[in-house]
Parts: sequence; structure tokens; C-alpha cells
Amino acid sequence: MNLSFSAPSKTFLSGEYAVLAGGPALIINTSPRFELRAKTGPGQVSGRVLGIPEKSPAARWLYHRSPIVEKWDIEFIDPHEGQGGFGASGAQFLFVHALTTFLQSSVSQAASAGALSLKDICHDLRVLSDGKGSGADVIAQALGGVALVNVKVSGGEARPWPFSDLSFAIVRTGHKTATHDHVASLDVEKLQPLVPRAIACAESYTSGNTDAFVKSVNDYSQALRNINLQAPTTLDLIKKIEKQSWCLAAKGCGALGADTVLLLFHPGRRADVEKYISSLGLPPGLGPDEISGGMDMKWSWDEN
Repeated sequence: MNLSFSAPSKTFLSGEYAVLAGGPALIINTSPRFELRAKTGPGQVSGRVLGIPEKSPAARWLYHRSPIVEKWDIEFIDPHEGQGGFGASGAQFLFVHALTTFLQSSVSQAASAGALSLKDICHDLRVLSDGKGSGADVIAQALGGVALVNVKVSGGEARPWPFSDLSFAIVRTGHKTATHDHVASLDVEKLQPLVPRAIACAESYTSGNTDAFVKSVNDYSQALRNINLQAPTTLDLIKKIEKQSWCLAAKGCGALGADTVLLLFHPGRRADVEKYISSLGLPPGLGPDEISGGMDMKWSWDEN
């Protein structure tokens, strides 16, 4: 039997760090998509796990459920080739949890974000990450679209991009931060000032008010800087970008904003944005056309 799972890459539009203090998050899900392939059948070498780091929450989940998966070959495929910043570890845990759900219960529960127990997934992830993760990224990747995530109830909803007069680009910086080690060292009390700003981002997004949304993203970006949660390399890049006439907002995303930067601008300026990104020697940014759906699962009995 062959099973395949896919889920989108994720980027925190707003709410990183705030989720650790109970605030909401807006998370953009885009292509390219992560994959997990699992197969079992007569005549094959069984029990191999490829692409999932040892001691990661996903690896620990598989270890504790080894009797269920001992006859399965499992391979995780990262389209970003280990460069980080787009939620590989979250996708890994989402996939292995869905896989064991399928093997233990039913196709419908494993294949649909609506049927999956996001609360159970988040609980299990927090246990296996020693309580350091919020589970917001896993929720978002299960839902797809632009996910409005409420970590207090381990749930959320997928929304479309609502702004016809506003576009975005998610740009990889070329830098990387060890997210789990960084999160483990945080003082959650110092993150409280981010919560009302994360709420403002979520409310302005759902209202579809472009001006309010741009302001709220800028406010969130500044709040991250105020409490030293933007890497120096990211700050240098943002300062350059903010001088460009097309820039409405610029914000580092995720852990220390190190891996990716979010840019907001009018859709008519996309060519200018792409030209500037290229002039910095950075890869092309992801935009609204790359917004992708939530986790998907397929299966077949073809042993080839």
C-alpha cells in the first residue's frame, strides 16, 4: 500500500511569539508543498525513516508508535532542501500524526483537516517538544489558505487573501535560526506586549480594511524590534527595504525574523519589487498566486 501526504509551506504574517503568550496568529500557507510518502508491502525493506531528524517531535512520535509503523518505509520530502523558515518540522509532525491516525482509525480522520483533531495534535506536539511549541504552525498547515489561528482552543479557520489593493512577497533572506533552541530560551512574560498587536492584525485582516491592516503589520514589526526579536541581518535588510517608495510594510517572519521577510505593497508595483529583490541577490518572493490549501492525503494499492 502507498500513502502520500502533502502540506503547504507556512509563514507567520503576524503573531509569531504572541502565540506563546496566547495571542492569535495569521499564517500564510503557500507552495511549494512538503510531502511524506509511506509504503508497505511484500518484498520491500521495511521500517526505514528518511528525512526526519532524530530526536525531533516527529521522530519521537514514530518511535513511541513503532509497532504501528514498523512495516512501513517513510520518507519526508522538503522542497526547500533544509534551508528552513517554512515549517518543515511542523509538517513532519502533522504527517506522522495523520499517518498513525489512518493506521489506527480511518481514512476520513487522517485525510481531512476538518476531521482531524487539531487539539489532539497540538497537545501531543507540546508534550513531545517539552511544552515549548504553540502548535500554531501545525494548525495552519492543516488548514491552508491564510489561517487565522487561535492557540487557546487549538483551532482556527482558513481564509482567502481579502485585499484587491494590496499584495505581498515572502522573501528568503539566506539566513537561518534554530527555532526550537531559541523558543526554549524565551521569557513568555516579555512577549505579552505583542498580544494586543497580534489581535489588531487579526481584526484588521478579517475586516478587510487595507489601511488598518498595513498599520497593524507595521506596528507588529516595530514591537518585535522593540523587544529585540529581529535578527541584526533582518533589521539591516528591512531598513533598506523601507526606503523604497513601493514599500508599505516590511517585517521579519518567524524565529528572530531570520529566515524570511514579508513585504506589503500595491499590486501595480510588483515589477519594481521583484527588480529590487533581484538586485539584492535574493530569490524571487512568494505572492498571493502561491497561496495553497491545507493538508492532503492520497492512497493506492499499487505496489510499484
